[in-house]
Amino acid sequence: MTKEDFLRALLEDPALGARLLMAIGTLLVERLRKADAALTSLSTGPGRQIEEKDLRTAVDSVRGI
Repeated sequence: MTKEDFLRALLEDPALGARLLMAIGTLLVERLRKADAALTSLSTGPGRQIEEKDLRTAVDSVRGI
């Protein structure tokens, strides 16, 4: 869906636009929660350094890779 298609859907059918925005919001919240959980699992105590490979693994798990 292009940006123009999305904006047209919002303007032409507000009910559809609301459903689209809710679906996008839900997806973003789920991804943010996954990212938060992945990053939290990396830091088990104060002063612990997160290594780049661990961060990449966490990011990839959130992206579904």
